[in-house]
Parts: sequence; C-alpha cells; structure tokens
Amino acid sequence: MSRIIRLSGLILLLSVTACASSLDAEFRDTRDPYEDVNRHIYAFNDTLDQYLLHPLSLGYQWVLPTPVDQGITRFFSNLNSPTTILNSLLQNKLGTAGQTALRFALNSSIGLAGFIDIATPLGWPQHQEDFAQTLGTWGIPSGPYLVLPVLGPSSVRGLTGRLADWWTEPLNALPNDVPGYTLRGLSLLDRHADLLALRQVAGQTLDPYSFVRDAYLQRRASAIRDSVSQAPDDWDDEFVYD
Repeated sequence: MSRIIRLSGLILLLSVTACASSLDAEFRDTRDPYEDVNRHIYAFNDTLDQYLLHPLSLGYQWVLPTPVDQGITRFFSNLNSPTTILNSLLQNKLGTAGQTALRFALNSSIGLAGFIDIATPLGWPQHQEDFAQTLGTWGIPSGPYLVLPVLGPSSVRGLTGRLADWWTEPLNALPNDVPGYTLRGLSLLDRHADLLALRQVAGQTLDPYSFVRDAYLQRRASAIRDSVSQAPDDWDDEFVYD
C-alpha cells in the first residue's frame, strides 16, 4: 500500500513539474527566445563587472574631479559625431545632420576636441544616431534580444548596427599600439562609470536581468519612434539613446 502511495506521489510530482514547464514556456517573453543562453552570458558579464569593471569605475570617478570626468565624456561623445551625421542623412534627418556637423566643427576646435561643449549654449543640442536606429526607421524589426559578452544588451538588429557603426567610429581607426589601446580602454571605462547609478538600481530589483532587458528594449523602441515622428528638418528633436 505504501508503495502505491509513493508511486502516486511521484506521478503527481511529475505532472506538476510538467505543467510548470508548460506554463513557463507559454509565458516566456517572446522577445527573448534565447533567454537561457542570454542569462548565462549576463551572469558572466555581471561577474566581470563585479570583480573588474565596477572597482575600476569607482576608482576612476574617485581619482578624477567631476569637471574632468565630464570633459572626457564630452570628448568621446564628440568623436561619435561622424556616426550621427551619416545615420542622420540615412534617416533623412537633414537638420540633425547639419546641426551635428556644426557642433562637431565648433566643439572640436574652440571646444578643445570636445572637452568643452560650446555648441549647446548656442542652441545646438547634442543628437546621437546609430545604424541600428537607421535600420529601425527603414522598417527592419529588432529581432530576438541578445546579450553580448562584455558589450551587454543588444538584439539582432542592434548587433548588425554595431558592426556597421564600427567603420565610422574614429577610435577604431587608431593603430593597435599603446596610445590606441589606452584611448579605447578609457572610453570603455568612462562609459561604464556613467552607468554606475543605473547598475545600482538594476541590482536592487528582484530580477536584474529582466530589468536591464526591458529598459534596453524600451529605450531603443523610443529612439525609433522619435526618428519616425520627427520632420526631416526639425532641429529641436530630443533623442533617447541607449
């Protein structure tokens, strides 16, 4: 009799487990079909962040005065201007392309290579456009959500955009020597330091992976909608950039 009871209990347990697996598959986010693999890569990135990038970023912010830190951020942002100009043209945002070109010329000269933002007080705010956003404005869907090693959240469209933008980023034209590696490393460290607050918020959520995924997808969707809704010559558009 006890054997029958144990067997019945085992069958019930297996049935509940099968139902749970079925429900999990049913309610899994359709935007993230590779979630299992993505979570493993996210865990790798999180470990790398915890033991290497996060301490380095804290030290970076501790050593550098805030004005210097902000100047370095502006310098690297200014370097992205050619990418923004090209993709603005591809999106038929002629006003944004012209404004960014003027910003780039002014900040690169009088603004000491972009360390000082001369253009914004003159009424020429910063815009950031990339090829993934251009693909979105052309009607190409984002495709499955992806988590890239070290680089973090992306998508099939986002990965394609990254590969295309690689050719227009001045840092990638630098030789593979000590100064070139130093500037690339400084760019990565500065970008990571600017995201410390967001990472802290994500770490306080019940599921940081889902929080980061949803935030990324929402911001990219917002950027696409912005480009579609703006008139080609609107010089005052505000772009939400990932």
